[in-house]
Amino acid sequence: MRAADLVLVSERSQVSAVEALDPASRGKVYPLGKWEDDSDVADPHGGKEADYRESLVLIEHLVMGWLKKIC
Repeated sequence: MRAADLVLVSERSQVSAVEALDPASRGKVYPLGKWEDDSDVADPHGGKEADYRESLVLIEHLVMGWLKKIC
């Protein structure tokens, strides 16, 4: 974490969990959905194939939003 400039997590609740693990990460941990009304990415584990595909589409969309902000 200390070497990273940016850490993206799939759910808003994970921000504080990551920061608790390494307080030096404060200020560089953000949810993937920060630019999309703080959308969380649901974990499809154990779900149907369609759930995995939906998560993939959402992740791709959210990553593109980050790329527009940082590039």
